[in-house]
Amino acid sequence: MTAYDLDKCRDGVWHDIRGGKFKIAYLYNVQRIDDIERIGKEKGESQIDITWKQCDALAEEVVRDWQEVDGKDQHGNTVSIPFSIEAARQLLKMELELSADILRRSRLSHHFKKHL
Repeated sequence: MTAYDLDKCRDGVWHDIRGGKFKIAYLYNVQRIDDIERIGKEKGESQIDITWKQCDALAEEVVRDWQEVDGKDQHGNTVSIPFSIEAARQLLKMELELSADILRRSRLSHHFKKHL
């Protein structure tokens, strides 16, 4: 038997981060994140391009949903941002500290353990 809840690993666990709630899955494909860094450096890509590619990977692989995530509309009014992978890509690229926090939490296995 495994000590991990496979539903939590796959579907995610809710975390309160920077005023929003984010459902974060376990990052199974750590190698993809590491490869983006390694290959980008080998190709001479800028650090921001590498980081943005990593943000794309996080949006696709670990961010499953969110709540209480707000942005500004064209008139400067605060509006709720509905979750989508594309919205997640954009948010993670604009908020690199949030991206780093999500990456860190997606790799911490204790978030995904079964509660007996």
